[in-house]
Amino acid sequence: MRRFYTKGISLQERKFWEFIKSEGWTILSTKIIKEGMQFKNWSKILNNLKRKGWVEQLEKGKYILSSVIASDEINSFLIGTGLVEPSSIAYGSALNYYGLTEQIHNTVYVQTTRRKTSKKCLNVQYRFICVSSHKFFGLRKEWNGRDFYFITDIEKTILDCLDYPEFAGGFTEAVKGLYLAQEKLDKEKLWQYALQLNNNTVIKRIGYLSEILDLHGFEDFRAHAQKVLLPRYTLLDPMSPKVGAYLSRWKLLLNLSDEEIKAVARVQY
Repeated sequence: MRRFYTKGISLQERKFWEFIKSEGWTILSTKIIKEGMQFKNWSKILNNLKRKGWVEQLEKGKYILSSVIASDEINSFLIGTGLVEPSSIAYGSALNYYGLTEQIHNTVYVQTTRRKTSKKCLNVQYRFICVSSHKFFGLRKEWNGRDFYFITDIEKTILDCLDYPEFAGGFTEAVKGLYLAQEKLDKEKLWQYALQLNNNTVIKRIGYLSEILDLHGFEDFRAHAQKVLLPRYTLLDPMSPKVGAYLSRWKLLLNLSDEEIKAVARVQY
């Protein structure tokens, strides 16, 4: 196994490093150090450990142990959510986590309420999608050793991918996700989440897709949806040209045909 740290450290530096390691932190922030450690000269110690290769800086104020990088313990979801707070793994990354897409994403998608520039860390590309606070919900905690990260639950993942399909690998990937998840979804939770998301077009898309694909258990969702539809026509697929038939029942411009949608759902993994 490759060892990134090459220089010896002092007794005080070793105590500092061992304390960090014993706490089980993967991402070490200066905020954590200030709040939870009793090392008055922590800034100097941390700088020495960085210089000697025992820790690596991810960005300003964020570090990771070099021993973690050299092992199989590194978790890109943990790092991605550790780079911004609050945050959650979402969109195509969450689809992949739940086995709802066959695409292998080279980018980790992180949803947050803060603006943050996308960046590459440890050879992984991270894309940070800033959303309004009312769209930041439906999270579940996943543990990685003694550390954890948040990821959108399966219902919120489906809604997010139909809200911003460009981060799901495209609209067809969002459709596949919905189709494959139909038996796993809590339909009442999906409806309540859809109301909370406050995007009427997403409600229209689910209503239409569940109808033409004959998805199991969506009868109540469609009945609720029909009562709240806004009259303005919107696009079925926001990533395709604005051409096609207008469907009055769901107030959608069908810029993908029923046959194309059904062909997507027939794909077997």
